[in-house]
Amino acid sequence: MCYQLVYIVFDFAAEATLKDSAVMNRCVGQTAARIGWGIEGESEPDAAWSSALKKGGRSVYVNFSADPDSYGLTVSVITNQWRRLYLSAYRAGMQNADYRKILVTAAESIYASLAPDYGYGLISLDTQYLEPPAEGDYRPKTVHDYNFFSPRLSAKFSSLSAVPAVRFVAFGNGGTLLELSPDPLGDRKAYAANYIAASGILGIPTIQQGC
Repeated sequence: MCYQLVYIVFDFAAEATLKDSAVMNRCVGQTAARIGWGIEGESEPDAAWSSALKKGGRSVYVNFSADPDSYGLTVSVITNQWRRLYLSAYRAGMQNADYRKILVTAAESIYASLAPDYGYGLISLDTQYLEPPAEGDYRPKTVHDYNFFSPRLSAKFSSLSAVPAVRFVAFGNGGTLLELSPDPLGDRKAYAANYIAASGILGIPTIQQGC
């Protein structure tokens, strides 16, 4: 993990989801299909996660790419923390609107497939420490560029629709995505007011715009 990467992080209430190979195989296959990219080294997308598991090691990961010369995406789990999933993208690629759209589409696919409790980003793992996934009936502490709220969290915020998001996605399970900037690493000043308003409306004390 290095500074050239940025992340959207998904936290889960229990380990069962990420330890279920069938669920993860389906998630990876559906995500590849939705973004229209291939999985590196795999001819059978619906078995890609099982293949990655067999390699062992400190992490399990699957890489998506449009072609060998393009920026890709990676889904990964660190095997000492089965309640957290990482979706990583290349920082340099985030200058491209199409690449940003692919990242968000992949994140939405992961959310719809796995139903995490909370998702947030962009995060830089080289410049900030992440606390372990929270437990119980907690509330988020920070407003991010992308905020994925489970039904439990969405129910805590009665005024989600009042947040001046650039995109508001209501998922079929009752969860929500608030996207606060179309270009989180670009012109931050133009969208800073969205983050400030979201913090005030939702009662979330801290703001992180970009990373």
